[in-house]
Amino acid sequence: MLREWKKVLRHLMCLRKQPFPHLLGSDAVPEDRKDALSQQLVEQFRGEDVGRDLFLARAARGTATNKTEFFGLYLQPEQPPEQWSQDSLANFHWRGQSKLTLPFLRRALDQAQWVKAHRRIFFMPAWLDGFVNGHSSPEALAIVDDFLATATIDADVKKKLLQSRDGLARAVRIRAAYGKPR
Repeated sequence: MLREWKKVLRHLMCLRKQPFPHLLGSDAVPEDRKDALSQQLVEQFRGEDVGRDLFLARAARGTATNKTEFFGLYLQPEQPPEQWSQDSLANFHWRGQSKLTLPFLRRALDQAQWVKAHRRIFFMPAWLDGFVNGHSSPEALAIVDDFLATATIDADVKKKLLQSRDGLARAVRIRAAYGKPR
């Protein structure tokens, strides 16, 4: 198994940095090997700025501890850079990890006003889209609907959340008719 993993890694290293979120977010690489993979990325691209790439890749790791760590990082106004956080939202909601990320949906909605106040203007819509549209289950839709029914939020935040909710509701309807939630 380790020999195959190294062979795949060598091949992907030739492709540059893009595949790392795929590897760290997938089950293709055992969880106990993912730190070594991250270190190999740093060594392979020594002299280049790999901080952003590592941050994005680490957001895809499928452990509850990692998701908790990243959610906390998203609420730090100074570090990591805001663009890194925004770019990593899709990786945070990596395919097949909805059971890990669903518990963060209500927490993210609760933080929408804070995000609006402490981040740049384009981050709040990305925040809502990332967390709401990172799901496609009826449970996620129920969380969003409950939040909309009970929370007191600014009108612009509510409008943006309603836009994001539309995509989620559409995904729930489609998946009910044609397939499973991710």
